[in-house]
Amino acid sequence: MPSDMTWDLSELYGGVEDPRLHQDLKTAETEALTFRTAYRSKLTRNDLHAPGLALALKEYESIHEMGLRPYLFAYLYAAAQTHDPQGIALLKKTKQRWNDISDSLSFFEPGLMELPEGVLERLAHEPPLTEYRQYLLRLLQKRPHGLPEPEERMLKRQRLSGRDAFISLFDEVMGSLKVALTLDGRPCQVHMDQLLALRNSPDLGLRHEVHRRGMRKLSEYGVVFKNILNAVVMDHVQESRLRKYPSFVHQSLALNDMDGECMEAMMSEVEAHYPLAGKYFALKAEGLGVKRLRTPDLTAPMGEGPMKIPLERAEQLLLEWAEHVHPIYHSIVREVFKRRRIDAQARAGKRPGAFCECFAPSHPAYISMSYDGSVKNLMTLAHEVGHAVHYRMAAEQGYLNFRPPPILAETGAVFFEMLFCHYLMNKEEFQDHGAVILGVCVDEIILCVFRQHVLTRFEQAVHTLRQDHFLDEAEICNLWRAQNEKLYENWVDTVPEDDWGWAYIPHFIHHPFYCYSYIFGALLSLFLLKAHEEDPQDTLNKVTGLLQSGGSRAPLEMISEMGINPGSDAFYRQVFRRLKEMIEGL
Repeated sequence: MPSDMTWDLSELYGGVEDPRLHQDLKTAETEALTFRTAYRSKLTRNDLHAPGLALALKEYESIHEMGLRPYLFAYLYAAAQTHDPQGIALLKKTKQRWNDISDSLSFFEPGLMELPEGVLERLAHEPPLTEYRQYLLRLLQKRPHGLPEPEERMLKRQRLSGRDAFISLFDEVMGSLKVALTLDGRPCQVHMDQLLALRNSPDLGLRHEVHRRGMRKLSEYGVVFKNILNAVVMDHVQESRLRKYPSFVHQSLALNDMDGECMEAMMSEVEAHYPLAGKYFALKAEGLGVKRLRTPDLTAPMGEGPMKIPLERAEQLLLEWAEHVHPIYHSIVREVFKRRRIDAQARAGKRPGAFCECFAPSHPAYISMSYDGSVKNLMTLAHEVGHAVHYRMAAEQGYLNFRPPPILAETGAVFFEMLFCHYLMNKEEFQDHGAVILGVCVDEIILCVFRQHVLTRFEQAVHTLRQDHFLDEAEICNLWRAQNEKLYENWVDTVPEDDWGWAYIPHFIHHPFYCYSYIFGALLSLFLLKAHEEDPQDTLNKVTGLLQSGGSRAPLEMISEMGINPGSDAFYRQVFRRLKEMIEGL
């Protein structure tokens, strides 16, 4: 398998001109209109009993499965080449047609939520609707924040020219940015995805140079990023008000079956352990041979030197590890590589960052990243493969119960990454590189726990201030600097260019208030890692059940059944003790 492997999307469609793509959209449009005709009046008359509602939900899922398949293809095609006019046009056209399909279906959920009090709850516990219980109970939770159908339809239509348009603009701008550098004595133009990867270089001078140039390039487009952030945040603020959410983070919390008190307790615990992160920063500075870290050093490898792992070897290692852990995991990982569901090539125009995406249980999961052979990149690959495994295992659920809540999605991926890290450290061929591998693993946990804490606090500050007025570039940069200084001020030196670090974070634009899910996932993974050391089989059985559940049950309820109380003092003591042990292990 070549190290510049790109994904093969032919499992979805043969290309942008594939007639099946347009036929699927047309069929989904027709079926959505038929569904509307068949069920709208029945909901209005409260004439849907349990067997009939179960049938309606099956049809509703089927339309989503079919209509989202072209959308997934267009999304992936455009992400792989954000500068391609044909791909951008396809994405916009597909998004418009999916919006039309959603428009026809928009009566259904509001209609269910408007059923007489007690009816929806009773239906949720009827035997024919057992598999949809969690979905119907979620609708009950959303009921106070639901809108009448005309308003829901209007919101969907406005998103195309509002929030969705700004998201597309962000992706296109980030995909088009290039920075002039001299690499190996040759001048070249490096796009942002390559630039971010170069910040992981063992070459201190190169790291600092690409960091400065990258942040300066972002500042040149400050007016663009400022307007995108203001628009997306204000959209979120206005919708939160319209739906009468008690806070801007409420919608995300409801997805995760959490409340604000639980989240704030977690955030406070992380902040209280900033000195533990500081201890690691001091240790890393010593390992890199510098007095104090500077921000470009935060993701630098400790002692990695020339160690490189080609993608072909990375595939072998992941397959060996998966076979060692669980036969189901092995078959899924093998399928990901065999069917070329990974775009690992670094190139201009590709959407920066790493992600794994899948819209429905009948769709394959695809991974995008820029693989450079470093141990850090290998861990990123393991993380994204973990997401792919999770999607595949959750595929036994129907569409409405398929997608795992963010806190569980990140738990599965981070836990896989940690297990893989420990597997590598125990392999003879990596005995001389144990500190490097452990260092990368700890880097990832520090990133998931402490840096994502900074990102979440910044996002909260931006949403709070945006209620009052349009934020200019200086205000946004000041908010960013203030949150970063709380973590870094005693241990890491910042540079002026760091003020623009907010501009390239896709989560702020694509998924408001997603970042705290990384914190939860990392902390729960640390707990599970300790449990796995004590009883591997029992822990893997529990984690496998968690992955297979998708979104079919409340996540905190399932975690509680595993004997874990993630809000307790004992939980936090154990996970931070485990992290301290890993740091001391270096």
